[in-house]
Amino acid sequence: ELYVTGRKKEIIIVAGENIYPQDIEKVINNSDGCIEGRNVAFGIQDNRVGTEKVIVIAEIFEKEKNIININEIKKAIFNLLNIVISEIILVPHKSLVKSTAGKISRHLNKEKYISGDFDKFENKNSFDNVHGSANILQGIINKVSIGNNNIIQNDTELFENGIIDSFGFSNLILQIESEFSVKIRDELL
Repeated sequence: ELYVTGRKKEIIIVAGENIYPQDIEKVINNSDGCIEGRNVAFGIQDNRVGTEKVIVIAEIFEKEKNIININEIKKAIFNLLNIVISEIILVPHKSLVKSTAGKISRHLNKEKYISGDFDKFENKNSFDNVHGSANILQGIINKVSIGNNNIIQNDTELFENGIIDSFGFSNLILQIESEFSVKIRDELL
């Protein structure tokens, strides 16, 4: 027996790896605070690295907006699927676009994301404050990381937590060297 579980055109390709959005959505469905069955994952071309990046849009109830830990969701996806999520956007319930058949449409929601039409919740755990050398470094990490709402602390493991990939690491080194006018020796990398 053969069961069709997805569409070929919805496959996300990151650095030559095929990623199936329904696998990511299944993990989101099991995440605390996210409304089950009310999320969508899709790929967006990232010209900076020459491959797609993975975007997730998840519906939540307003009371959950400051409780949900986006980094924990990213970490769970990375640990279960070995997939780095670029951005998780939390949106109010009933924000996702459905097709005429009544199903959540990855294509239509991707278009809505590209046009910037989602009313998204600001998560209190997002990083957007840049002061002093330590915060400049955190700002650089956040800028080159996958997504822009990561909480970075001194002991945060960037690779293991799915915050940065090998492309981002190369960019991180270049940005640090430029910002602080230093040259990081190759043997330290």
